Amino acid sequence: MQFHFFGRIYRTPTDEISLFDVWSVAKGELSGIGDATLNNLREDSELAVLHREVAWQAQAIIEFVDLLGQHIPSKGRWQHISYLYFEALSSLRESVITGLNGSTRASLSVLRSAFEMFLIHCWWQERLFLKETFEPYYEWLSGEKPLPPFKNIVQQNFKTFNLPKSDLSFDKVMETYKQLCSYVHAPLLHESITTINAGNARIATKDALLHWLTMTKLALRIVLEHLIFHKPQCLFPVDLNKKFAFSPPVGMYFDLYNAVPMQAALGSELYEKYRQGAKGAQVIEDLMSFYDNQDDLTQQQILDTWGEVDVRDFGADVPADIETRWILVKSRMRVLSMSLSYGAMETAFTL
Repeated sequence: MQFHFFGRIYRTPTDEISLFDVWSVAKGELSGIGDATLNNLREDSELAVLHREVAWQAQAIIEFVDLLGQHIPSKGRWQHISYLYFEALSSLRESVITGLNGSTRASLSVLRSAFEMFLIHCWWQERLFLKETFEPYYEWLSGEKPLPPFKNIVQQNFKTFNLPKSDLSFDKVMETYKQLCSYVHAPLLHESITTINAGNARIATKDALLHWLTMTKLALRIVLEHLIFHKPQCLFPVDLNKKFAFSPPVGMYFDLYNAVPMQAALGSELYEKYRQGAKGAQVIEDLMSFYDNQDDLTQQQILDTWGEVDVRDFGADVPADIETRWILVKSRMRVLSMSLSYGAMETAFTL
């Protein structure tokens, strides 16, 4: 199997962004309809605002790959623990490309799958954290045991994560899920994409694009909120290189670049509200205490540790600056995390 991971670095919430860039969409992936859609998203002011919001949400969700970690139980298999996150991410990308190409109905049905997998990922991660074995997860992954009803999973997430009171209530989450399910089953007349599109034209009209982006924005905001309160340290980014050079603890912290899409997606007011709400959590106190207790490294000390990094994957022209070297190291960590999430379970390592 071969893996690659797409990712971009954004420096400020005011940076230019598009779904085309976020998902590294190749030219050949878009049809003529897709090209026309991109033009509409750029030129229509109402669509442009929604497009930008959805793009930032998607980028913020991608950043959580750096908080997946690799928890290892005291016995049994452990590699596939992040499978659902990566599968959901892949589905979300397909949903976006399908939507850009004008297949709104198909896009929303795949979005439903991604939505479901992201929330189930959070549920499993909490259930397995610090457990002696991950075998219950493998029993589901191999098809031996079913999951509880999705409603029960969402209820448990609300209880476990202590999600803030907002318009994204449990009822709102389930209502959104029900709307997305319509495009997997039989939509009502007012939900029909043909009705919304005012006919069966081969292109997505503005009304259809507005519907697609609005539904996607709502679904991604729910996913993002679950991810945030599953991993509240995302709200407290740190300078990883200053403390750990090029070998930080895996899955424990967001760096300063990770935080930019989060700030852009939430807005400064909501971002600060969430920070204040999570500040007293024990996990935040423990992680910040561990970080603060590490010695600060000088730039030269950081560079001196580069000799400990396996550079064989980086080619001959390795840049000299700390920032770019760190991005290379982080990219490899992302691909490694993805590769460990797939593969045959019978060949999985056991402890």
